[in-house]
Amino acid sequence: MDKNLDKACEKIAENVRDNLEIAKKDILEKIEELNAGFNKLVDHCERMKGQLKEAHEKLGYISHNIKARSMQ
Repeated sequence: MDKNLDKACEKIAENVRDNLEIAKKDILEKIEELNAGFNKLVDHCERMKGQLKEAHEKLGYISHNIKARSMQ
């Protein structure tokens, strides 16, 4: 009886380990997908930040030109 119980416990432990490995693999794949998505978002934000900075500078030039012309 103890041998049967040991075999059953061993089989259960093996199944648990296998399921954990499968779950671990799936979780790591999801993490990689999330990281890739976050990296794309960060890149997009950096580009937008650069474009906004450039637009701010251009608007500053336009504002300066308007003020200069209105003073003439």
